[in-house]
Amino acid sequence: MRNLKSAILVGSVGALVATTGLVTGCASWHHSGDERTATQKVNDYATARRVKKDLDNAPVYKFPDVGVTAYNGQVQLYGFVDTDDQKRQAENIARHTVGVTQVVDDITLKPGTPTPTGRAYNPNNPPYNQNQPNNPPR
Repeated sequence: MRNLKSAILVGSVGALVATTGLVTGCASWHHSGDERTATQKVNDYATARRVKKDLDNAPVYKFPDVGVTAYNGQVQLYGFVDTDDQKRQAENIARHTVGVTQVVDDITLKPGTPTPTGRAYNPNNPPYNQNQPNNPPR
């Protein structure tokens, strides 16, 4: 009987120690690493919205496939555009938006982007040019 009580006591203490470890581990695990204050987060959200609005209201190009995020005034542009000129224009618009301190341009050109002739350009399969002797007819 004495051994049974000792076994129960040892088991209870072990369970208590394990539970305490789990609880304290979960408490420290919850930390997200975002050091911004609530005000900074609200300001970043507002900055990203202003940039997106300015992109959507641009007079020449519209940017439906470009997204915007902000962190401490640094704006990241991501998504797809058709031309290099659109990419430069989007970065320029973002750079001149109130609240932006820096722009990270992660915009990518869409695959198979049309050329001025209206044909998609693929660098691995250039169009046939009969004026070049090394291009056999296809």
